[in-house]
Amino acid sequence: MCADVSRARRGGVTPITLYSLVSGAGALANATGLLEANTSNRGEYFFYAVDDYLTTAMWLSMAGSILPVLGFYAATRTRQGRGLCALLPAIRAEISDARLVRFGLFCGVGASLMRAVLLRPPFGTLTTVVIMMPHMMIFALSRAGAARRVPGATKASLLITVLETGRSLAQDYLRGDIVSASIAFALGTLIGARSFAPLRTRLFAPVYVVAALFTIYFSEFGLVRSVSGGGLERIDAVLAAQEMDQSSAIAQQSVWSRLTNFNQLTQVVRIAREDGFLNGLTLEYLGFVFIPRFLWEDKPLVAKGGWFAWRIGQAYQRPDGQFSNSVNMTVPGELYLNFDWAGVIAGCLIFGALIGVLWSRALFWAAPQNVLGGAFGYFLFWVTLTLGADLQILVSMVATYLVFAAISVAQRLYSPLNPRLSVPGASLSGVR
Repeated sequence: MCADVSRARRGGVTPITLYSLVSGAGALANATGLLEANTSNRGEYFFYAVDDYLTTAMWLSMAGSILPVLGFYAATRTRQGRGLCALLPAIRAEISDARLVRFGLFCGVGASLMRAVLLRPPFGTLTTVVIMMPHMMIFALSRAGAARRVPGATKASLLITVLETGRSLAQDYLRGDIVSASIAFALGTLIGARSFAPLRTRLFAPVYVVAALFTIYFSEFGLVRSVSGGGLERIDAVLAAQEMDQSSAIAQQSVWSRLTNFNQLTQVVRIAREDGFLNGLTLEYLGFVFIPRFLWEDKPLVAKGGWFAWRIGQAYQRPDGQFSNSVNMTVPGELYLNFDWAGVIAGCLIFGALIGVLWSRALFWAAPQNVLGGAFGYFLFWVTLTLGADLQILVSMVATYLVFAAISVAQRLYSPLNPRLSVPGASLSGVR
């Protein structure tokens, strides 16, 4: 990680840099929690952990922090790995700086408004792209504003950030969604500037405000996450939550304690001890997940985080079959639950290698105006920022890559036939 940061001005920062940073923070949070195990602060860190399996959980956490990094570098820094990467089409479609702001506003604001109306767009695989589109455009615009001083780009990025933050506050279920737009703005600005200098500017004032409010009301957001309705009703519930029962585990959570992963990992080990290894039972969706929803309208939703929360007693199943809560098993955790330690070692290496292969296809640092590749690169940054959540993220990664690659290839095929072909407000060049 330190080597990557030292080469930041030469394009050394990659998703695995962010993965290492967040993994390090998680390790410190785990250490803090374990030190508080026998103190009055235990409740802030131990939500549903099983003490008997803490040692195994820590080994799993270490494997999940180190092995993906090794897999990433094997894919991107070895001759064999680079040869494998070259087999896949690159993602490249450039938009001129003159049209970037209009294009970014069109896509970012449009996708945010679509989500406000539809909540979850029924587009199957494309749903991930629609959900991430506002953040991708925030990232692209803030990066262009910091790197190339594109007129209006930073203001447009802030506008989408404010709009998407407000929508998330009123509608979204997960707490991380509320700050995701601000993270996209901060990440785009810092990567565009290739330094930490923007942190001292007034541009980051809205980011700091959102971060402060999120930290202050973190536990309250958790207490009212299942409140029905939205809009002002959700905001009023957050403000009123300070008077709720503060003895519950959720009420004692903090942003720092939420970085721990020994709670879910000890539960993973417990299930494996009680039920035996599942031998791929949580991965049965791989047999149908890539079938387009327009061909199978009733295709089952993939909600393994909900199943896991129910299995460990942290959720209940609603009459419609969905779960009231979701808890991520983590990538090493789900691999262990299914395939024991052999699966953890091989799976984590493959997980990191896949990120490396897809990152190489984004051509992130090769062309500053490659907005399509930059947007996909941001998606990979987001995946590593959340530490992958669990193995479902592999499906999202592959599906999103296929969508972006298809756009690139289609643009390349049609551009020679129609030189004026473009998306709204943009002029695209083909894939090299």
